[in-house]
Amino acid sequence: MLTFKEFYGICEGKKPGTPPHAVPGSYSEVGGVIRYTLAPNKETSGTPTKKEIKKLVLDRSGGKAVKQELKRKEKEAKKSKK
Repeated sequence: MLTFKEFYGICEGKKPGTPPHAVPGSYSEVGGVIRYTLAPNKETSGTPTKKEIKKLVLDRSGGKAVKQELKRKEKEAKKSKK
């Protein structure tokens, strides 16, 4: 997870000096090249499925609320016809 300062720097076009998963204080410089020891990334548990992606997109876009409102309106229309 990036800090706000790192995120803002990336948005400004500045590259961060260290990788996001670098272990603090564990780097070596050989011939002008800096190498970092990276910690395992525990946040990702694999790639999301297509179904999960569609669900997230609907939730974030408000599409789920729209579908529920349409269903409610259809039920009201059916009740008023009877």
